[in-house]
Amino acid sequence: MTEDSSYGLVLPFLRDDLAFAEGVEVGMFWMELKRRPKVHRQFCLLGNQDVLLLAADRQGYEVVKMRPWGTERQWFYLKLRRRETAAEPTPRATP
Repeated sequence: MTEDSSYGLVLPFLRDDLAFAEGVEVGMFWMELKRRPKVHRQFCLLGNQDVLLLAADRQGYEVVKMRPWGTERQWFYLKLRRRETAAEPTPRATP
């Protein structure tokens, strides 16, 4: 964020641990998708990209747009859309 930004944490983390911050982000992301918004937009930590895309897929979302964000490329922008129907399971072959 820039110095003139008005954004900030309501309650700062008491330790400077990237793994903790990434875990918090994944938990918040999962709960937000459980609310089932039709379209979800979020800036995410690049280190969480794989797990966030997996979580989105598991909850029935597809990627509409994804791109790096920021000067140091530590973030990415993600736009998701909820699939209209859940993917059908692959039918099993019958003997």
